[in-house]
Amino acid sequence: MFRAATGIITALTLLALISAAPAARAEVLEYDLAEQWSDLENPFFPWTLWKSPSELFGINQPDFYQDGSGRRAWADQPCYLQMHVPVWSCDVSGPEPVVWMHGAEYDRTGTNVTSADWISYFEGTATIDGAIWETWTGQRSMRWSLVHNGSVLTSGDITTNGTYTAATPFAFAAGSGGPGALVLAVVPGDQIELRMTSLSEGGNMGESLWLRFHITLDTGTTAAATPPAAVRLLPCRPNPFNPRTTLRCELPAGSPGVLRIHDTLGRLVRAFTIPAGAAAPREIVWDGLDDRGRACPSGTYFARLASSGELAMTRMTLAR
Repeated sequence: MFRAATGIITALTLLALISAAPAARAEVLEYDLAEQWSDLENPFFPWTLWKSPSELFGINQPDFYQDGSGRRAWADQPCYLQMHVPVWSCDVSGPEPVVWMHGAEYDRTGTNVTSADWISYFEGTATIDGAIWETWTGQRSMRWSLVHNGSVLTSGDITTNGTYTAATPFAFAAGSGGPGALVLAVVPGDQIELRMTSLSEGGNMGESLWLRFHITLDTGTTAAATPPAAVRLLPCRPNPFNPRTTLRCELPAGSPGVLRIHDTLGRLVRAFTIPAGAAAPREIVWDGLDDRGRACPSGTYFARLASSGELAMTRMTLAR
């Protein structure tokens, strides 16, 4: 099921369905978690990394190993060695970028599940592929599942016993759903999740795993349309701020928008409706209050601007 506790996925889905993207030229769109890795924000379009089913990663380590290898990570807490904490990392030092995952501890995050999610902003046919391999030993088991809108498409178990390598990985298609389950129709707002679940040691995900997670989306649309103007959300000023800041939004002419502010746990804090108008920049002032008029605590917040099926985001810091 969707992560109703956070409200992010539900809100994005409803918004996408209400303001579906205009018809696009028939094209094939490529989405790859490693290729499109971002060390700027989490969540980031179109991928989101979760340290638990209801909590986003909030700590970015641009050089996880601090050795110039090009590995960038999102972690449960600052860590500089391989530690049993939730970590998703991207390694761009090899011939192609790949993702390195070191999993959660149950007693640290309250769950034995961590995941990477993708949201479609277009209608079409999605083909999901990828593989997992490992180089460690320890007999720790993990289950991966590919999930579409809460329903498991296919899944499989992998044990850190040295069987699977980069040359002979454990492919997603080897799971119980079979290859046919990896091709499906999607509409704007649909969610595809790569869910990793510990099967051993009380939630310890085990030793490190490498993986690829790739989605090809064939829009399958023949009607040509002019691409909409870009939706932009400029960095707020001032930042950090106390108690108010100004967000500058740029929307296509004649298109309404919604600006939502979330905390680092993904909870909706404040929402602003932006009426349709000319393509001139609009300014939204946030006074540091939530939708009930209560003062928000100091911390990091994410602003998300959605319009015409597009999404823009920025990060800001409230320092009281």
